[in-house]
Amino acid sequence: MGKDLLRGLAVFAIIFTLSIVIIPYKTVHADIQDGTYEINYEMKESGNDNTSIADGYFSKPATLTVTDGVQYIQLTVTSSSMIKSLDAPSGPVEIVSEDEGNETRTVRFRVDGDLSEPVPMDMHVVVPDLYDMEHTARAVFDVSGLEAESEAETEEAADEDNDSETEDAENTDDDIDENQGSEDESNSESSEENEENTDDHQTDENDPEEDIDPRQLEDKALDSHFDQQTKSVKADNDTSVWPWIVGSVVGIVIVGSVIWFIRKKK
Repeated sequence: MGKDLLRGLAVFAIIFTLSIVIIPYKTVHADIQDGTYEINYEMKESGNDNTSIADGYFSKPATLTVTDGVQYIQLTVTSSSMIKSLDAPSGPVEIVSEDEGNETRTVRFRVDGDLSEPVPMDMHVVVPDLYDMEHTARAVFDVSGLEAESEAETEEAADEDNDSETEDAENTDDDIDENQGSEDESNSESSEENEENTDDHQTDENDPEEDIDPRQLEDKALDSHFDQQTKSVKADNDTSVWPWIVGSVVGIVIVGSVIWFIRKKK
């Protein structure tokens, strides 16, 4: 009995270690950038992909608003007098506006998680003298184009950043060239003045003063800047691998402890 328990603990320790190393820390969802979009959708039956009869009570398209990563859907219900209540996974929908004469109602609700997955909607439908019951449908939103658009915007932003960095580097090179030109001209003028005043002014040989080349100072400043960037990137990389290292060490300690207990029992 004791050996079986220890073997079970050993298996648990191995699984725990693998879960730390293999399982990702974050679940990846459809990445949609902040903004307002019009998206098509369809109400489908709760247990299959057939179009639900409730689909006829909703006008298309819907409006998706993403603010700081939080997603809100706004859609319009037709024949609103027959839809007595409507609930999303986040709770009862918020009524934005209602037109009783045209029997339309615009509602809004939050959608957490991946919008490419169906969103269950619970509703109370009443058709006078015919139908009165709770009904569940799944709202399936078409966000495939939005994901592609978001990826394109991300790539465009990255390209703009790269272009900006390239332009900054070119401007820096131009500034350096201009500074070097000015320094060369200044050095030339200084040399001419020194030649003209050689007879009047002589350098003290016992206390020579070393000339410092400004270009060397600029090179040192640039080297220092790149060293700081390299250290910053290295620090970020070191920080990102720490959870993996800690998890691996913990797993190894657990497995080693269990093996030690098994051998001690034998």
